[in-house]
Amino acid sequence: MTDLAKMRQRIFELEAENAQHERTRQELRNSLSMQKAVLDTIPDIVWLKDKDSRFLAVNEAFAKACGKAKEELIGTSDFDFWPHDLAQRYRDDDIEVMRSGRKKVIEETLVHSGNEQVWIETIKSPVYADEGEVIGTVGISRNVTERKRAQQRVETELAVAAEIQSSMLPKDFSNLARLAEFDLHAVMRPAREVGGDFYDFFLIDNDHLCISVGDVAGKGVAASLFMAITLALLRSTARETSAPDIILNRLNRELARGNDACMFVTAFCGVLDLETGQLSYANAGHNPPVVVKDLTSVFNLSAPSGPPLGILEGTTYKDEQLVLGSGEVLFAYTDGVTEACGENADFFSEARLLQQLLRLGQGTCAAIVTGLMESLTAFCGESNQADDITMMALCFKGRKPGPSAVTSY
Repeated sequence: MTDLAKMRQRIFELEAENAQHERTRQELRNSLSMQKAVLDTIPDIVWLKDKDSRFLAVNEAFAKACGKAKEELIGTSDFDFWPHDLAQRYRDDDIEVMRSGRKKVIEETLVHSGNEQVWIETIKSPVYADEGEVIGTVGISRNVTERKRAQQRVETELAVAAEIQSSMLPKDFSNLARLAEFDLHAVMRPAREVGGDFYDFFLIDNDHLCISVGDVAGKGVAASLFMAITLALLRSTARETSAPDIILNRLNRELARGNDACMFVTAFCGVLDLETGQLSYANAGHNPPVVVKDLTSVFNLSAPSGPPLGILEGTTYKDEQLVLGSGEVLFAYTDGVTEACGENADFFSEARLLQQLLRLGQGTCAAIVTGLMESLTAFCGESNQADDITMMALCFKGRKPGPSAVTSY
């Protein structure tokens, strides 16, 4: 090939390259135009900033919020139209996002004209060059006022529900102080606003005390509703019979009927004879309570005599008996105690529970429950409570000679 031919070939190649570059530039312009058009249809506020927090691009929603044309905003910063303190906060957020390389979600409350309060959620993310260097930030802000108001309504309703649920559980133990036959204390701490655990105690008559502890599968509103139904049924059934097995049989039958949600509840039910210390009890899939005899001896009651309540309508439960000696303590609890997770991802465990009961078992029932809750809180540290926690301690003291000291309360 002659030099002239080679030159013509090279010119042809350069023209082809230029044409390709022009097509690429046009495609890029079209792409950017399309992106800008898309951004302008987004009702949320969107912007792009450089490393100095100066605006490189904004959409129509941003310009409208500032009361300016988009072209007027390019090259400006927050300091050009926001109060200095607010602009400095935005700049600090930009710097944090660029330094950390992570997005940041910011929620702020603003007051519009007419003293209307609005909530704004902003998400800022770093922008990278092809080489991986952070060259700015991109942000999107949206009005989340309706969502926040709906959330506040839900929180208010949950607070009322929590108050109602709490009122269903007996918490005034001062009336028990005058009773010579037994000492009792209990607590329920839900993992959420409302929970599925419960405890209860009441006198069936002057000679028999009924106690119960239960745990509905799941947490939250659904569990709390099932808990309320269970507690109401248990109380009404126990007024008719003092046999724990019959109480659980009837309770299971009622809960299993029409249980389309397939919910269930573990439950321990016991009836203490205040004259003899005999405890009749039945267990529907619940953690066996612990008996503290003295400072050196603790043991679990027998294993559950049947599955949780509400699963099979025809399930029957077996009655068991145990005689509590004077000063002996029955401690009932839910699995939120033994399965509480510590900061090292280990469980509180039954072994720790028994160890603490040996340490606390000769104190008052209030001291036992309070001491265990303190130990549990210390063990969990900063870990989030994953399950409801319920404890009940019952100490049989024995009836003194003479007229019964027990009266209704």
